[in-house]
Amino acid sequence: MVLRFFLLIKKYIVIIIMENKNTRDKNPLNKQRSVSFDAIKSMEDKIVEDISKLEDKDKIDFDVFFNYLFNDCCGCFEKECDIFELKKNNLNQIIVKYNKNRNLNNLNDLNVDVNTEEKKCNTIRVDIGDTLNEVYKGLNNSSYSKIALVIKFIELFKKSGLIVENQNMYFLLNSNMRFKWNNIKMLTVKDIQEFKNKNGEDIINKLKNEYLKEKEKKNEEQELLIIKSLFWYFRKVVVDSIVSDIIILNGYEKDVKAMSVGSTTLTSDYDITLDGTYNKNSRVIRRFDMFVEVLFMDDSESVFDTNIYGVSFIKGKDTDVETPTGTLNKNSINVVVNKAFESVHEKCGKFNYILSNDRDFIISQHIWAFVKLLLRLKKIQDQDEKLYALCLDELSKELGDDLYFSSAKQFMNKYESNINNYEKTVKFASEFLKDVNDENDENSKYYVSNFISYVNYNGSETYLTNGAFLDVVVNNQMCQKKNIVNLDNNSYLDSFIENLSDLITHYHKKKYLDRVKNAFHELKIGLKKEIENDVLKNIEDIKTIQENCSKDILECQSFLIVSKILVCIIEVFKGYIDWSEISQEKLKESVTRFENLKFKNFKLPIESIIRKKIKKDEEDDVDEEDYVDEE
Repeated sequence: MVLRFFLLIKKYIVIIIMENKNTRDKNPLNKQRSVSFDAIKSMEDKIVEDISKLEDKDKIDFDVFFNYLFNDCCGCFEKECDIFELKKNNLNQIIVKYNKNRNLNNLNDLNVDVNTEEKKCNTIRVDIGDTLNEVYKGLNNSSYSKIALVIKFIELFKKSGLIVENQNMYFLLNSNMRFKWNNIKMLTVKDIQEFKNKNGEDIINKLKNEYLKEKEKKNEEQELLIIKSLFWYFRKVVVDSIVSDIIILNGYEKDVKAMSVGSTTLTSDYDITLDGTYNKNSRVIRRFDMFVEVLFMDDSESVFDTNIYGVSFIKGKDTDVETPTGTLNKNSINVVVNKAFESVHEKCGKFNYILSNDRDFIISQHIWAFVKLLLRLKKIQDQDEKLYALCLDELSKELGDDLYFSSAKQFMNKYESNINNYEKTVKFASEFLKDVNDENDENSKYYVSNFISYVNYNGSETYLTNGAFLDVVVNNQMCQKKNIVNLDNNSYLDSFIENLSDLITHYHKKKYLDRVKNAFHELKIGLKKEIENDVLKNIEDIKTIQENCSKDILECQSFLIVSKILVCIIEVFKGYIDWSEISQEKLKESVTRFENLKFKNFKLPIESIIRKKIKKDEEDDVDEEDYVDEE
């Protein structure tokens, strides 16, 4: 197995370098590119060497796994690793709150030694922790690669039957279910029973005996929670280790900070946001995607419900977005971006953010909110052309002459949303922002916010508007609704539209409806009482349908949810137009400015697509000697 990883990593790095060889030779920036690819090669060599060093390392067991998780990965235990469902069911011996305020007598029954020193919360650690140091003890000239340790943990999970490898794919619990996060979330008691009947009894009993009190060894429902939690912990260990290795082994510790914000429920996704220079962020993203594909033969979104983002609507106060070279010139991207992120918040963490009362800024963000709506409806089109046509007809009938909506449609027709373009979009910053007049702060905010929105448009499951991000990610998740960033009606409107749009494709997820209700509660635009009551009734109707969907599929009227979502958006936005009192002339000026923005268009002519497809097919033809027989 170790040899297979060795060859896969080698092969993947060689492909990356060869793809860029001709470009590197001809480009005037060849020296910079050469340094970049030398860094990839150096990182790969260090990881491969450490894989070899750990190959014969014994006693990498679940004690080591939990020690590494709690001591080397979880900076703030309650915010990062305290799984809600385990705590709710009193299965908290594995996940005892290990912060310094906890009574340490509760740790007596655990075989896990815990460092109670609290690190930075929600920040992926880039230090060498106590457990990692112990694992590499006595192994000279090691680079302390965390990815090499992850490979040992994969072997541990395979040995325990939790994952099974077959034909270069991983499966769950000796079943025919692929190792994908959606499948992990859908595991049932029946799956646990079948796993125990095969060869899973030993590992389940071991986990219960080692890490639970006798009185808590109750039933199969709790065994199911334990297994799901174990995979949840496994995800954090793998994702954090890969990101940390990429940052450390490339020497990016001072330039890139990786942050994770979200809930600790078993069904939650696990997304990472990078705060650093845009070029280095894009390299981290590419290498992260590569390592996940090498290790799990699939992409990170499928395997772990994890996406990694290179730009954000918040940034560290002193973080540059491009590497300074000499004296910063007047139009440096760093100057432009820092002027845009002029607002500072220090009440729940320290970060800078963008907020503006400028008309062009506000209108462009509303257009992005409608782009999100159309993007989600396009997902419906992939499944049901007729339903998509009905939704679009309803919007066109009610908002057909609206400049916000028509501009969003024009944008969607011009630019394709494609996750494969995300990294390239991040690197587009220098071109998009190079000519921005930084003497005008509002000008900087306008261009930077639109750049971030366009990058996120090519992302996956992310907010396109500044308002939705600040409302949900910052105020609700980071600040826990305390000491929040003060937002205006425009921000709450964008959050209202975006979360309703996300509800279209995630109609069963209660969290989006909760966010909709919160944004609507904060929205003070003088809606007529009958309209306000109608919106509230539709929101309650959606909640009822969600509850019915969870009980009986025959009562799940998902199409009706979509209809009620459109009604809410249309009624509230019409009320906003009356409240805002922006003249058609001023609106047209702002919309025209947005439509004249020159975003990077990644649409390829058909001949280029064909050539690219042929080249990929050739790269996929692997010689027989590249395959490794495993016993």
